[in-house]
Order: sequence, then structure tokens, then C-alpha cells
Amino acid sequence: TDFSLVALEQLWLAAAKHDPAIGLHLFSQFTPQDWHVLVHLGQYCANVAEANRSWARYASLASDTDQVRIIEASGYMGVELQIDAPPQLARFLAEHYMVMAVTQMRRGTGQPQLQVQAQFRHARPAYHEHYQPRFGKESQFNAEHNLLLFDTETQNQPMLRRHAGMVEVLCQELDRRLARQRQFGGWADKVAASARQALQQGVVPSLESVAESLHQSPRTLR
Repeated sequence: TDFSLVALEQLWLAAAKHDPAIGLHLFSQFTPQDWHVLVHLGQYCANVAEANRSWARYASLASDTDQVRIIEASGYMGVELQIDAPPQLARFLAEHYMVMAVTQMRRGTGQPQLQVQAQFRHARPAYHEHYQPRFGKESQFNAEHNLLLFDTETQNQPMLRRHAGMVEVLCQELDRRLARQRQFGGWADKVAASARQALQQGVVPSLESVAESLHQSPRTLR
């Protein structure tokens, strides 16, 4: 089910009352039936680097609030995660997605101590000791970006279930979905952006309010 950003934030905040570190712990409750298709795709990739590039290529199919970008420099591959959401929700999502990525890389390579450096935009939380089992001692807070860094050796780690045929089949379907998603451009994209901005401000968008923000009449916009 898709949630509005307001409803999604309320859901995470309710969960955090029971477990303040829910962003770090949630993925451990997932079964393979709960995984998004991108998580399965990563397991079939040739190595960690290919799995990360697949994540960046298809991230918009998993969530329209996220942008994933690959950064390569000085022997490192960086996976930068940009989340278009209010700060508290962005913290939960950054924790959840980055734990998901590192957990699947370790599971896929069979390397429980796979080296990774994690950087987070949010301030160090009170439960910061929960980061070490997932990201090691290298976690940084108040960083410029949400970022996972993999050295060359880690990038080249092969995935145990690598299967070029499965990658081809899954990518064909995901490319089809991506093409369909990109058809919603122009005014549809402007309406979505206006509605998202209203929701972030706690306002339920209407035809009239969106039309006003886009300097159109409701009849034209309809």
C-alpha cells in the first residue's frame, strides 16, 4: 500500500514509541516474501558494485521520495541516498534503506564482516550504539550526505547467487516499468510536486489548491 508522507511519518513515529531505533531494526523482521524486487535483483548481480548500480538505476520504482546516486573516486564507490521527506521521516528511511543495503550485501557475498563506511545527515541519536553492529565503527553523523562507501576489494566481492540470466529477465521488466513511470511528466509531474509540497506542510491538497499553486483554473487543470 502507498502512504502519503504525512501518514508514513505518523506510522514511523508510532513504531518509534516502542523502539526508538526502529529504523535500524525493521529490516531484520523482513522475510524474502517482504523484499522489494530490487533486493532480489541485487542477490543475482555479479558483485557488490553491480548490485549498487542496480539499486541506483531502479530506486525510483521502490519509492518516489528517494534518489540514489553512485559516486566513484579514489578507489571507493559511494552510494548516496537523497530522501525528499521531513527530517524525522528522512532519518528513519535513511537508517532503514542503508541497513537493508548492507545486510543484503553481507548476505549475498557470505561475508558477515564486509567492510563499509556509513555517513548520515542526521545528528547522532541517543541509540547510536546500535549502529556499530550494522555499520562498524566508522559511522559519521551530521554529514553532508547519506552515504555508503565501499572500497575496491569490497566492490569486487562476488555475490554467491549471481545469475546473469535472472539479472537480464528482471532488468527487462524493471526497464519496462521505468519507461512507464517516465511517461508521467509535464503537468502530471507538476501536480505531483505541488501535492507533495502541500503534504509536507500538513495540508491536504485539493484540485482548487493545486490549481492555484500552478496558476491555472481548476477546470483547465482537470
